[in-house]
Amino acid sequence: VPLALLQGVLIVTLFFGGYDVPFLYQDGFHLGDIIGFDIALPHVAVIAVGILAFLLKTAVFVFLMMQVRWTLPRFRYDQIMQLCWKIILPLSLANILVTGVVILLLEG
Repeated sequence: VPLALLQGVLIVTLFFGGYDVPFLYQDGFHLGDIIGFDIALPHVAVIAVGILAFLLKTAVFVFLMMQVRWTLPRFRYDQIMQLCWKIILPLSLANILVTGVVILLLEG
């Protein structure tokens, strides 16, 4: 679990905004355009909401990682190599070819 926790913290920090909550500013929630009024909060409450959001996001990612590890079977090294060489590599080359053709057709 400690490695999953570290991974969850890094994922939330790098890719999912860390402690950021939509529409939350230093003086509270600014929801005037959405529901017609704002919610004023003391600065300590804003900090608590940010910390709670960070912990909740981290918990969600730790839960998802644990679910994936517990439900999917483990692959052997030779199975992964076979998957990569026989399926993923041809699909990626086909993706490059199709992307190139689409770009050429759109430009000219």
